[in-house]
Amino acid sequence: MIKQEIIILKVQMYDDKELYGRIEYFFVHKYLEEQRMLAYIQWTSDIHINKYHVKTFQGFVKHDFIEAKYIDRCVGFMRIDDKFYVFDKENQVVYE
Repeated sequence: MIKQEIIILKVQMYDDKELYGRIEYFFVHKYLEEQRMLAYIQWTSDIHINKYHVKTFQGFVKHDFIEAKYIDRCVGFMRIDDKFYVFDKENQVVYE
């Protein structure tokens, strides 16, 4: 098992849904001579997008195991009061 500091990321498992979470740790699992790298992740609550395309969520929810190949990129989270904001260079704020 490889223990990491908290890594915050976007996960791309589905074409129609963006998922975000923070990795608790990585590990390699071997079964029937096949090795896979897995991550133990804590998911964010539902992502809300406002009219300026700013992404927010209320907190973190359940934990899950995912294959590392689904990790798309690192992003940033910042908490202000009771809301978390997602900082994602690929999805910048849009000014109208």
